[in-house]
Amino acid sequence: MLDPSTFAYDQQMPLTVEILSERVQNGAIVRDITYASPRGGKVTAYLILPFAWYNNCGHALDAQVRLERVTWLCAQFGLPEPSQEILNLLEQVPSPVPLES
Repeated sequence: MLDPSTFAYDQQMPLTVEILSERVQNGAIVRDITYASPRGGKVTAYLILPFAWYNNCGHALDAQVRLERVTWLCAQFGLPEPSQEILNLLEQVPSPVPLES
């Protein structure tokens, strides 16, 4: 069994996220980011913020609720909200169809 201490890190250390680029792809905001590694240096990653959420009944959430959730996710990571250019692109993303039951 894997020792949990393998994943131990200084939780007080700042994440120091840097957004390298931001785009809308397949109904999500995709950000190319770097963040500070607990072992030193930077880690590169994608941060994908889904924009096509569904409620418990499988119906698509309206655009305002989806935007609020993306904004909330950004706040959880200490990231800036999506740029106005990205928000304009998201307005052009069609609402998803309901999920199949």
